Amino acid sequence: MRPDAEVQFGELRIFFAVLIGVIILFSLWFMLITVFHVVKPITRLTEATLKISKGRYDIKLYTARRDEIGQLASHFMTMSRELERTNRARQEFVANVSHEIESPLTSIQGFAHALKDGALPEPQRLEYLSIIDEESRRLSVLSKQLLTLSSLDYEEHALQKRSFDLRAQLRQVMQIMEWHLTEKELAVRLHVADITLEGDPNLLYQVWMNLVTNAVKYTPAGGTISIAARADDHTCTVTVTDNGEGIPAEQLPMIFDRFYKVDQARTRDSNSSGLGLAIAQKIIQAHNGTIEAASTVGEGTTFKVSLPCHNTD
Repeated sequence: MRPDAEVQFGELRIFFAVLIGVIILFSLWFMLITVFHVVKPITRLTEATLKISKGRYDIKLYTARRDEIGQLASHFMTMSRELERTNRARQEFVANVSHEIESPLTSIQGFAHALKDGALPEPQRLEYLSIIDEESRRLSVLSKQLLTLSSLDYEEHALQKRSFDLRAQLRQVMQIMEWHLTEKELAVRLHVADITLEGDPNLLYQVWMNLVTNAVKYTPAGGTISIAARADDHTCTVTVTDNGEGIPAEQLPMIFDRFYKVDQARTRDSNSSGLGLAIAQKIIQAHNGTIEAASTVGEGTTFKVSLPCHNTD
């Protein structure tokens, strides 16, 4: 305390002025640190966005923060990995499509050029024409499969749903495959309950046809194919089982990938494009269902399809 009040108030004014100045300086320092702490990761996100826009996905962000910015960085890294995977899949898809188209086109061009030779024997000419016809059909099937995949990928309302009899549809598939079954002397066991499905009958028909065709193709002569369908708890389950050669365990997770072929030589001889199971999976997923495969080498393969079932008899 000072005896002179004016001196005391002067000292208090100086004290408060210094205190306010220190508070202001501390506030400015704290604000700069806070702004730097917030702006720096946002700047890095901006730089990462520019890299992704240029097709570069080798970005690294600090994701250990537990606030919203840390969550944003974590989600951004996840998005970057998905974009990289999608871009890689797109490139592989284009390369595979180009390869699948190039092979039959090369054959057609080669044999068409050979047919220009007027001295070509008649049997050889007919053989070349047969090959051209077969390769043309292969291209036609491939184009239809690609159009189906495209419509399922990008058209939200590609399905034309209506109620239909599953048992009748599976029997129709077996009738169409009867000639192949007879040729290989395959036994068929059909156990299908009376089930009414709500879905796109044309697309689901492709699924059953693909599964049965694969079963017939890879089951040895004299083998057995079993088809069963049952409904419970609003779920319809269809299984297609064969006692063929089976699929190796390391290849089983990839059989639904587009253009994937378990046996390159065997599928090439059978004119397989490797799109059948990918299309089947896409159709089942569009119906809010699932498709799974279980296989043992030397014993056979089972495909299990589960679909929502709203009406059973």
